[in-house]
Amino acid sequence: MATTWLRTTMSVKPSSARGMATLKDIETRLKSVTNIKKITSSMKMVSAAKFTRAERALKPARVYGTGAASLYEKNEFADGEDKLYVAISSDRGLCGGIHSGMGRKFKALHAESPIKKSYCSGINAEY
Repeated sequence: MATTWLRTTMSVKPSSARGMATLKDIETRLKSVTNIKKITSSMKMVSAAKFTRAERALKPARVYGTGAASLYEKNEFADGEDKLYVAISSDRGLCGGIHSGMGRKFKALHAESPIKKSYCSGINAEY
């Protein structure tokens, strides 16, 4: 009689009584948790370094933001004048929430009173 052997790709572990984990299973699990903890801490360090670098690059651009804010504060429109609405969107990155929020704001403004003049800048800025 020829005996056929079945090969399985999964290894079958002998389970201990009542489905309890063996000491080896617990040691393996602790080792994997420790490794995951090390990876997570190194990822935190990398993200902190990237954040610091981005903050340092942003610092010179703050001057332009304060200048634009002062321009908006000084510029007042009378109630009957035509207004120009300017929407500036980003050209890079995954900023879908910014673009859709800007579109919702424009639609809400247009529902209140029709917008006669508008300008949208950026790849994804469409009204």
